[in-house]
Amino acid sequence: MLTRLTQPLSKKTATTVLLALGAILLLLWGGRWTWQKLTGSPPSPAQVRKAIWNFLEEQSDRSDFKTTLPAVPTNGAAKVAEGNSRKMFRRNPDSPRRDLSRNELTRDFRNRLGEAADYKTIYGLIGEQLWIADQFLARKDTREAGVLVAIEANRAALDPAMNGWLAARICEAYLWPSLEWADAKETRLDPEALLNVADDAFRSAGETNNIIRNYELIIRKTPKSARADGARFRLARLYEEQADYESALRSLREMQNTNSPPLQRRITFLQQRLQQRKGSAAN
Repeated sequence: MLTRLTQPLSKKTATTVLLALGAILLLLWGGRWTWQKLTGSPPSPAQVRKAIWNFLEEQSDRSDFKTTLPAVPTNGAAKVAEGNSRKMFRRNPDSPRRDLSRNELTRDFRNRLGEAADYKTIYGLIGEQLWIADQFLARKDTREAGVLVAIEANRAALDPAMNGWLAARICEAYLWPSLEWADAKETRLDPEALLNVADDAFRSAGETNNIIRNYELIIRKTPKSARADGARFRLARLYEEQADYESALRSLREMQNTNSPPLQRRITFLQQRLQQRKGSAAN
């Protein structure tokens, strides 16, 4: 045995050993990110943000996106919201809508986007917008405004940048984490509206797995709402497209209004498909 250990390795054995060492080093270097790639586990918000910054630095040829931080009052979320952002707020007496006027921050960002001559400039502006969002999100009294600023960056990623991947990553890194506190009573943001924004981004990116995760979040946040039933139905269709008939049936059976004739026909159809598959497997 000792003699074997002292003999030189063959070329084939040496190659095998080097490949094995390389794989071990890759796992150690990649750490959690590599493990997630191998297991299918989603990356953390911090990891997604790092990917966003790396991408923006490369596309804009910039290493720093720090810009002038505008002053936002304690209730500044309403001051940042305008246009479609009004839908980001819950409809209750404690959420005044009359102050949802266009503010200087939003106006300046959109004007600069309109004047941008190339994608390099657009990505730089998106980076500045996300830098501002980070500063606002770091403080409890301005985090609502931070979410809305991030939503503006998300919209810019979709148009004019035309980059569904970036829009989807912004949702993963900024909108999904905000759901943890958006349910609080003192918060005026509507969690369902945030999920709608994310749904649009993931569809644009063609990311079926994230669309499924987003539907699951909608259902978990508002399990008895009509929106949740709509999410269950669309979730069932996605599962059906993947030939996962059991999951599709489960989603449909969890809907509140299961007496609907079209729904019953869909359930019957999926049951038949499932039985056909089991029959084929048995043969």
